[in-house]
Parts: sequence; structure tokens; C-alpha cells
Amino acid sequence: MFSGQHRRVEVGVRSGDELLAVPSVREATLRLIKRYTPAPLSYVVLQGVSEEGFRSLATEAGMASIVRDATLLTPQTLAKASAVAGGGALVLFGQLDDYGLARDINALLRTVVPRGCVTYVAGLVVAETAKELSALRTFLTYGELGKDTFTFAPAATLMLPMAQRARTPWDLELELLQRLRDDAEDVPFDATLQARLEVLEAIHPR
Repeated sequence: MFSGQHRRVEVGVRSGDELLAVPSVREATLRLIKRYTPAPLSYVVLQGVSEEGFRSLATEAGMASIVRDATLLTPQTLAKASAVAGGGALVLFGQLDDYGLARDINALLRTVVPRGCVTYVAGLVVAETAKELSALRTFLTYGELGKDTFTFAPAATLMLPMAQRARTPWDLELELLQRLRDDAEDVPFDATLQARLEVLEAIHPR
């Protein structure tokens, strides 16, 4: 609880190659890849999916010949890709829960494949609300030709509302030690208690 990390939710989900190996998710992802992958295909952007995992999916989908000449990229190498006017791009997320990254990829692809065909496929999209998911869909699909210029196709979606911060035993201990310190005239507040209070205040400042 006091690791210093700020997680959006209290639940973690298996992602990447492991998630795409789950039969139901894999079947849905294969169906989406076969249906929506642009042809000809210039680029494949992989986020949270290994090259080996993607090629396995492509082979299973009967699309090895379509992806053979495509350049495989990551979000980090996408910015250096040569522009292909009217080109096709497939973006495959193992798990899409970083909307900022998805928007960055979208912005780069508008220059890498200008007036091209782009499809975003995700094994799982995690959203806090249906409204948030709808906003993401609108953003990723809107382009030069207006609504539905691009394709957004998640194999599965999961609503995980942001966790409200719970009061923990450390919260209660901190409050107690602060009260004891403030009432030190009535209750002795020794060095051991002071050291513990300093630790709690350092990791959980008020």
C-alpha cells in the first residue's frame, strides 16, 4: 500500500503474449486480425506483444504472406519509420490500458501512413467507464475522412473503475502517533515512537 506506486485499480490482468494465449481471447483476436488487417500492409506496430507471438498469430490466421513484407515496429521505433502515402498499418496491443500511448501512436501514424488505412486491434481494452471507452474509440477512428476513417477492434473489454483510496492500518497508525506527539505532555513520546512517525510521514505525507 505504501510502495510509492500509484496504480489505477486494485486488480491486475495478464497481458501480452500470455493474454493472447487464452483460447477465447486468441480466437476473437484472430477473427479481428483476419477481418480488419489492411492489405497491402506496410507496417505492424506491436505493443505488449512479441514479434514471435505476432508471427504465430499471423500464421494461425493464414496471413503469413500478407505480413511477410510488412515492417514490424514498436511505439518507440515508429517515429523513425519512412512515410508511405496511402499505406496500411496494423497496431496490435496485448492489453490497451495506456490511452496516452495509444494517442501518441495514432498521431505518428497520421504522418507515417498519410491518408492510409489503419487498424487498432487489442486482446483486451481496460476502461474505467463505458464513456471513457467510447471516447477512446472516437479518437482512434476519427481521421481525414471524418468518423470511422480508421478501425478500432478490441477482442474484449473490461470495466475497472478507479479504486478509491481505502483507509489502511498505516493511516490509523499515523493518525494515532500524530495525536500522541501533539499530546506529549500527557503521554510520553519517546525516540522509538518518533522514529516510527518519521517513517510514516516520509512515505505518506499529509
